[in-house]
Amino acid sequence: MHMLPSLNSSDDTSSPTALIGLNTRNVLMNRYPPGNSESTRQLLLRMRVCEERNTRLNFENHALKDDKHKLEKKLTDLDDKLLELQKEHAVQIEALKKELRETIREQERSKFDTLIKVLLPDTEQKKPKVYESPYKLPPEPEHLPKIDEATETDDVTSEAAKDFDAQEHPRRLADPLEVAECVQLREEKLKLENALFTLETKQKLMQFKIDKYMLLETKKKTLENRLLSLNDINTELINENECLKQQIAEAKRPAKPDQTVEDSSEASANKVCLEGSQSEKASELMASSRRVKELEARLSSESSRYELLEKQFNELRNKHDLLMQQSGHLSQQNGESTTGVLMKKIDELKARLAKYVGLCIRNE
Repeated sequence: MHMLPSLNSSDDTSSPTALIGLNTRNVLMNRYPPGNSESTRQLLLRMRVCEERNTRLNFENHALKDDKHKLEKKLTDLDDKLLELQKEHAVQIEALKKELRETIREQERSKFDTLIKVLLPDTEQKKPKVYESPYKLPPEPEHLPKIDEATETDDVTSEAAKDFDAQEHPRRLADPLEVAECVQLREEKLKLENALFTLETKQKLMQFKIDKYMLLETKKKTLENRLLSLNDINTELINENECLKQQIAEAKRPAKPDQTVEDSSEASANKVCLEGSQSEKASELMASSRRVKELEARLSSESSRYELLEKQFNELRNKHDLLMQQSGHLSQQNGESTTGVLMKKIDELKARLAKYVGLCIRNE
């Protein structure tokens, strides 16, 4: 057994028990003789320090895990946003392609119309004119058919056919007035086709904008729901923070003299635990408040976009009314075949507009 050194030894100069601060080798090698109160005190202190360090490292580990989960959630949200942006860009590219095709088609039609207008006057000028002579020729003698048995049927039938053609179907020459009327009708037909094509394109654009408006409405509702849930989480975190503050205040009260070393170590561990949980909850509260601010800013931007879309929809509705009046005027001038098609398209547009206005009223 190790013996306690005396107070008058060469190494015993500063410590009453001659164990701490004298023999540095024993201190560095953590060798303490048994039965010494200071050695047990040092061991208890080291044990408490190790426990506190262990709890601190555990809290740091939990915080890192929470940060990892948050980053994974952010990555998933960013992936979803990227997919939505890709879909929106694809829809915009398709719409631009359609507009480009329509412009090319209109240009080709305009070129074709100009070519027809250039070529038709030349054809009218080059048409042969029929002149009637002012002098009347004497009538030719009528050709009498032969009554032979061999030629009776052929001559009689051929002459009868010639007389029938001359009486019932006289030869008609091309009238320039009729040609001009045909050209005018053709131009009116082309105008009606162009008007119908423009109405169809306007209808498609309106349908696309209506779909986009509905998508924005759904996004707005989801953002409002998320905002409400985040507000609830914020209130819960505030309540938990207040509870933790109360617990920390209770832990900071001076300990009673009857408490042992173990009770004081447990109190310090609880204090460290509560401080770590308080910091964690405070960080969560800050993150949720930032998220709420971001959602509020996004909601304001979405509401401004909604107002712009509503203005565009009103402008398109006015344009549609004007086009409907123009199409009705053209259909009254040029026939019932095109009026039926245009009226069907206009009825469909009216029904869709009524549905859209009903949705707008419900949302308001």
